[in-house]
Amino acid sequence: MSKRPNVAHLLAQQVAEDVAQAAAAPEPAEPEAAAEPVKRKPGRPRSQREVANKQTVYLDQARYDALLAISADHGRSIHSIILEGIDNMIGRPRRRWGEGEGPAS
Repeated sequence: MSKRPNVAHLLAQQVAEDVAQAAAAPEPAEPEAAAEPVKRKPGRPRSQREVANKQTVYLDQARYDALLAISADHGRSIHSIILEGIDNMIGRPRRRWGEGEGPAS
């Protein structure tokens, strides 16, 4: 009588078959570097802005909805709308990224 193979034996057979197939398969050609452009998050890279302090802002639903609508209308982030509002209150001139002085100029 022959013994039935156990799970370890079956797994070992599968691994051996996979190794044999990998050895028989031709090596893939080197991928082209320009085939697909690298995607990155939109906006300014995190390391470009100096940060003096971090602050969490808790908003009620009405203020959040208003900021969300304003940011959608202007095609900008809620974060940039909040910073623009702070700049407006302290009298700092408004300057968008890429205008005037800055790394993008």
